[in-house]
Amino acid sequence: MAGNLWTKEEVQFVIDKIKKEKLHPFDIVPLFFKEFGRARTFSSIKNKALEFGIDYAHLARSYDKMPPKQQRIPPKKAVAKDVKDEVLRQKLREYQSKYQVLSREVSIENRMLQVLKDEVPQLPKVSFSWKRPEAKKTHETAVLLLGDAHLGERVEKEAVYGLGEYNFDIFVKRLKFLSESIKSIAVKKLTGYQIDKLIVFMLGDMVSGLIHDELAENAEDIIFQVLNGAYVTAQFILDLQQLFPTIEVAGVVGNHGRLHKKKRHKKRYVNFDFIFYQFLATFLASNDQIRCTFPKSPFMVKKIYDWGFLILHGDNIRSWMGIPWYGIQRAMWRLGDLLQGKGMKIHYRILGHFHNTGEVDRTPGELIINGSVKGGDEYSLGGLFEFDRPTQLFMGVHARIGATWRYPLRLDLPGVDKVEPYKYREELDAAKYMRNILEEEKS
Repeated sequence: MAGNLWTKEEVQFVIDKIKKEKLHPFDIVPLFFKEFGRARTFSSIKNKALEFGIDYAHLARSYDKMPPKQQRIPPKKAVAKDVKDEVLRQKLREYQSKYQVLSREVSIENRMLQVLKDEVPQLPKVSFSWKRPEAKKTHETAVLLLGDAHLGERVEKEAVYGLGEYNFDIFVKRLKFLSESIKSIAVKKLTGYQIDKLIVFMLGDMVSGLIHDELAENAEDIIFQVLNGAYVTAQFILDLQQLFPTIEVAGVVGNHGRLHKKKRHKKRYVNFDFIFYQFLATFLASNDQIRCTFPKSPFMVKKIYDWGFLILHGDNIRSWMGIPWYGIQRAMWRLGDLLQGKGMKIHYRILGHFHNTGEVDRTPGELIINGSVKGGDEYSLGGLFEFDRPTQLFMGVHARIGATWRYPLRLDLPGVDKVEPYKYREELDAAKYMRNILEEEKS
């Protein structure tokens, strides 16, 4: 090791002690330690003498010159002395190591201080000249992600250990609370923005549907889900028009609203979500400043300025115990590549279905996952040991920058119970009519 190398001074010291002072290597050991502050063993000194051809065989050790009685050192005392010497040598090595470290630190500090003394006076004086910019409005388009409402489903508070609750009345209150939250943000926080348009992306699973037996057991009638749900949502859209003169509503269908239990890819739009959208468009048809677009395809691409937004529900991506980030990214990048190969630029990919908010920003584009209106239920708690918070995302899009500010809006806050809910008919004639038809078919 580099620390055991002999220096010229050490070698000369050994040579002088043997040649000039006629000392045996055995007697040089303690003298070496006193001279250089570090230990060399008898074997080491002896080998160094032989290396330089120095004969010491004719020299006697001081130990051999002692009377026989003095030579008889008790073994225990000899061992104790060796142990004590070794402890001292270890401490000495430790102190030497610490000394070297401290020396380096002091040296670095001194050099840095010297650099500061030499260089700082040469730097120009720090000063800033700032002029307040003129107050101008930033023009942007607002975007609301609305999905996974699961209208008609009931989550009993007692069945989920009091962690949550959901039914149609709670949906109505949460939608009203969402409207109040958006209006509060627009008035109090977005004071420097000029926002004339709101785009509402509806991400599917608006209704609970009939494909799951355990949901159908205590769910509202499907006509109730669709008709009343669309009626309340129309009030929500008109409510937001007080702040946003122009509103565009666009959406894709989810999986809960399909008519068949087994997933089909043919005519995916044959879905209660699609019927829900048609009722919603009908309720809003008389308003010239509101435009609805609901394609029959499983996804859609919407341009906001020059930014491309890919909208998809997400049920075709397999999930287990949470959000499958790898599967989502693989599917969305693949679909995005396909569309971009057809000349459609995709900058943002938006999903619902997973009932959790999330964002992943990568080179091919940003991935945004919306939450749900419903929140957790018996399935998520009992099957996945999760209980998601009901959250919807409100965001802005700038013509040059793209997606800017974002507000994930919680719908389970204490203020939800204080809002005045939208109106709807608890008992629909259409629902009665459907029940009568079902009862007649059973009989």
